[in-house]
Amino acid sequence: MPEAPIAVPRKLPALLYLGAAFVLIDQATIVLATAFPAVLESPQWRFGAVGLTAGRFSPLLLADLMLVSAAMLAGHLRALRVLGAIHLVLSLLLLGLTANFALDAIQVRRTLPVRSQQSMVPAAIRAAMLLLVLAIGTAWIGVRAWGAGKWTVASERGARPLVVGSDREGA
Repeated sequence: MPEAPIAVPRKLPALLYLGAAFVLIDQATIVLATAFPAVLESPQWRFGAVGLTAGRFSPLLLADLMLVSAAMLAGHLRALRVLGAIHLVLSLLLLGLTANFALDAIQVRRTLPVRSQQSMVPAAIRAAMLLLVLAIGTAWIGVRAWGAGKWTVASERGARPLVVGSDREGA
């Protein structure tokens, strides 16, 4: 039995977009204020900045889900495709960031006293795992959002699905 469509209040997608913008701006401000000024040539700075950002991923993921949900509920097909493309590119960047973070962690660990080295390892592993899980999740969201936008655009244009086979018997 097909599911009945859910009635979505007209203003809900706008509220989701607004909430997502607020969370994104809030989290970006926290990260920028804490990691400023940037010292990109310093492995200690890169390690700390990436670790800090990894710790902010839960609110960022919430904002991301709000954006995708708003686009889906409002039927903003181009927004879904754009979000899908952004997610796919972001997932590749996150994989690179994970590798760079691991190298920075090794380099920073060598500069610390022995006691600090032991306490740094669990935090570094947690941040690296968060980055890796986020990269995989971001890729999945990207593929799904891109596909949803593509499928919906084709169906709205009146495209007919590809039918393989024949409705005639014996053909």
